[in-house]
Amino acid sequence: MIVPDTSFLVSLYFSSDINHQQALKLAEENKNEIMLLSDIILFETLTVLLYKEGLQLCNIVYNHLMQNKNVRFFHFTDQEKDEIIKVFFSQTNSKLSLPDISVLYLTNKSKSKVLAFDEDILNKIKT
Repeated sequence: MIVPDTSFLVSLYFSSDINHQQALKLAEENKNEIMLLSDIILFETLTVLLYKEGLQLCNIVYNHLMQNKNVRFFHFTDQEKDEIIKVFFSQTNSKLSLPDISVLYLTNKSKSKVLAFDEDILNKIKT
């Protein structure tokens, strides 16, 4: 299983992104994997794409993800949201966003591989 971060999804769908080619390669390498996509990351991705390209691309991406048989949508429980927020407020040496922490949480919980270009996430995965 894989857990995508917004940085990966934006790079995958926004062809002008600096990491677009690398995202296409990663997507191809992981095409048979189940993708766990949280609503938090879906919403953030669509918002970023709206600002970068517009509503038409958002609609294409949303429909593609909804129709993709390998995408499993994950909805955090209230308890999980509380745990994510607790981690957010307990940060001392980093400034991870709530969506970033949600990716790390879901990656750990599902024992999945993360797909991201966000250095903060990648650094946390290594430690």
